[in-house]
Amino acid sequence: MAKRIKSKKARVSEKQQEMNGHMVTSANQCDWEKVEAWLDAGADPNTPGEIGRTALMFAAMKDQSDIADGLLHKGAQVNKGDQFGRTALMWAAIFGSAEVADLLLRAGAKVNQVDQVGRTALMWAARNGRLKVCSLLIDKGATLDKRDMGKKTALMDAAEEGHKDVIRLLLKKGADRNLKDSEGRDAAYHLSHGCGL
Repeated sequence: MAKRIKSKKARVSEKQQEMNGHMVTSANQCDWEKVEAWLDAGADPNTPGEIGRTALMFAAMKDQSDIADGLLHKGAQVNKGDQFGRTALMWAAIFGSAEVADLLLRAGAKVNQVDQVGRTALMWAARNGRLKVCSLLIDKGATLDKRDMGKKTALMDAAEEGHKDVIRLLLKKGADRNLKDSEGRDAAYHLSHGCGL
């Protein structure tokens, strides 16, 4: 009797894993109808897929606000990180998904949450030249001069990549141009030696 119960639980677990996998794949393919169908069938919206990425993270990467909204309504955890500690908000910042970033912030995303190397969504947005996302994050309370493990700031990231519009925004909002990273380099150094020039 105990063997049959364990066997049944194993089948249920396999079926759950299969549903969860299909749901994450559907989110990666931007197919909300399939995502919704898998969720309605019992898939877990917080299931990690490839390297710990959830359906909500894929929606953020692909600028799919409808999918992100649906996942949040189904219980997706807004501040869950992947294996590198990157959240859906960080992925929205990396890919410039301003609408998704705004949705995530309204759902309780922590604007100053850091990944495993101490980087925030603002740092990722600045590094990738995402002006609109940078502005949104700053308006929602992002710390301008937060430092990562290498003591770099969002201003240094923007400077290193040559994103002058982001540099202007950060300076206008009060970012400290005199801070130095762990190697003693300031934003001006990063601008003159970065790959963006």
